Order: sequence, then structure tokens, then C-alpha cells
Amino acid sequence: GFEEERKLAQLKSQGKGAGGEDLIMLDIYAIEELREKGLEATDDSPKYNYHSDSSGSYAFESAVATVMALRRDKMFVEEVCTGQECGVVLDKTCFYAEQGGQIY
Repeated sequence: GFEEERKLAQLKSQGKGAGGEDLIMLDIYAIEELREKGLEATDDSPKYNYHSDSSGSYAFESAVATVMALRRDKMFVEEVCTGQECGVVLDKTCFYAEQGGQIY
């Protein structure tokens, strides 16, 4: 039940068990490959384009991005099919990068 799921989530957050190896993560070799292809680092400044009103509600601007690369099975690929897990490298994003256990 709950305890099994909690332990499974803990293992996943540590990069162990359940699901095994991450096949879409950008490691140092993948990042170097992107640099060699001339890709610039993703512009994450749109995450700071927001304003709030007096009630504390936030409104974020829309971010328009271009797909720069797709990653599947530890390789950059030209296309993926519906239902396939893949990583998407964009030229711009409004998201914060995931770092060390920030999965919840």
C-alpha cells in the first residue's frame, strides 16, 4: 500500500530501482554534443516574466519556444512516436531546472 509506494518513490528520487537507468537525462557528454552542434544554453528568463495583484495572485506571460533537440534512449533523435518517452530541448523555457531530488 502506501508504505510500498513511499519506498518506491524514495528509491526513484535517489536514482535507484524502479525504472533503472535514465535514458533521456542530459549528462555532461550529451551537453557537450549539443554545444558541438552549436546549440546555445536554454534561455530560462521567461520564468521571471510575471506580475502579481494586490490579492497575491500571479499572472505569468506565455512563453513561446522552438524545439531544438529530442532525446530518446541516450541519443539525440530526429523524431519520436506517440507514446514514446523522450526529452525535449527548447530554446526558451519558463520552467525551473530540476535539481537533486526536487521531484514533488
